[in-house]
Amino acid sequence: MKAAMPSFYVLLVSAVLLVSAGCETTHGQSASSYLDDTSITTSVKARLASDQMATVTRIDVETTRGIVHLNGVVDNAEDKERVERIAGSVEGVQRIVNNLQVRK
Repeated sequence: MKAAMPSFYVLLVSAVLLVSAGCETTHGQSASSYLDDTSITTSVKARLASDQMATVTRIDVETTRGIVHLNGVVDNAEDKERVERIAGSVEGVQRIVNNLQVRK
């Protein structure tokens, strides 16, 4: 199962890149900028999944112009910081906006 996970994300990224290569964006971004953001988002999600965090399914990742927005719920402050560190380790990330909420 673990070996299939990275190949799944490679396949997913490839499909997204192929589908969106000829598309114009509606956000005012160039196609290449949009593809970069899509790649960053996919890489962040893949790293979070490979880190095997229990809360990964409750985290939404969105990237716009290299700025990664993290939204969702985590179990504790340490997980919130850990998710931010993982996201910040992805190439191309300019800044992190960490809107994660700690479960009370």
